Amino acid sequence: MSKLGFANLTSLLFSFLTISNIIYNKQSFYDQLSSRNNWNAYYDYIIVGGGTAGIVLATRLSEDSDITVLLIEAGGSETVTSNTPGLSETLIGTVMDWKLLTTIQNHSCMAMNSNQCHLTSGRVLGGTSSINRMYYLRGNPNDYDLWQSKFGLKSWTWKDVFPYMIRNENQQDPNRSKTGHYGRNGP
Repeated sequence: MSKLGFANLTSLLFSFLTISNIIYNKQSFYDQLSSRNNWNAYYDYIIVGGGTAGIVLATRLSEDSDITVLLIEAGGSETVTSNTPGLSETLIGTVMDWKLLTTIQNHSCMAMNSNQCHLTSGRVLGGTSSINRMYYLRGNPNDYDLWQSKFGLKSWTWKDVFPYMIRNENQQDPNRSKTGHYGRNGP
């Protein structure tokens, strides 16, 4: 083997080991988030479901250091795979997915087994956002307005919830961020 070939092989091996170490450390961090050794006898708030809504609620409540919050999630922690663009597809149908099916459909899902479509739904800390290919979608503004008018949910109109959506966004595209339709300072 030539010196150049050996140098390339050594560089490739070093890169592989470095990436492996980064992945291992990141996964260890995720695992620490979902495990604990000490439990309180009681909590001020217990939130069932560690999806996007549950995590936001737990985080907001935890801002008060006098309050104890327990967040319970049926699934485990996120994985490095769930945060790697292009790899989240491999998590669908695994233990991180509830594997929900639609009821038997007469006009859709015709090419699927028993005319039932799979509905990806995250069973993991972070919920479906952890396995949905990193998509971010807002709800339809009309749905929020309907919830108030039809069900009497005060403070749930689009106008009411929109500022909270903005608060959680971190739009980096300068053309989009200057429109006022996107947040720029979120997590």
